[in-house]
Amino acid sequence: MHIAFWSPAWPLEKNQNGIVTYVHWMKLELERQGHRVSVFTSVRDESVHDPRVHLVRHGPWARAARRLARPLFPVERDVLEWGRVVAAAMLDLHLREPIDIIEMEESFGWSADVGRLTSLPVLVKLHGPAFLSLVEEELGTPSGRERVDREGRSLALAAAIASPTRSTLNQTLERYRLAPKISEHIVNPLTTDDRAPVW
Repeated sequence: MHIAFWSPAWPLEKNQNGIVTYVHWMKLELERQGHRVSVFTSVRDESVHDPRVHLVRHGPWARAARRLARPLFPVERDVLEWGRVVAAAMLDLHLREPIDIIEMEESFGWSADVGRLTSLPVLVKLHGPAFLSLVEEELGTPSGRERVDREGRSLALAAAIASPTRSTLNQTLERYRLAPKISEHIVNPLTTDDRAPVW
């Protein structure tokens, strides 16, 4: 299978983040099992030379349009529209090397754009929906409320949702009254060297 992941940054050694950590270990294990794994990210360290790690960027026309529109629209709009940019990058690769499935986080509702624009199956992996992870001050802002709403609308379209904790999965299904075809509690994979220092 060819599996595509979205990761906010790459590699793990330079970016300590829960999603980056998860994708790192999934990539290693799935490749060990013989699958092709492509990672899409908007932040890639210059030390990365893996041809399967794709840097996602706005095209030149989109960048120019964003500069012109910035005085009219808040900066937060950029992040909400990012799903379309990710979808375009994934679709471009899919046309050359067909992707079987995409796995990505629920953040900002991007997964709905990716599923709609690529027509590929998308597994949404919960990494902390905004209604659970934003602090109260953020939840009270227009951008915080919009993020919570967008994530809910996006999750309502997801055929498959997974979560590393049963509590997060159940709270999310209940909050948005979701009934996906597949909803699973799957513990995050992780291995460490026996000599690794622990807290």
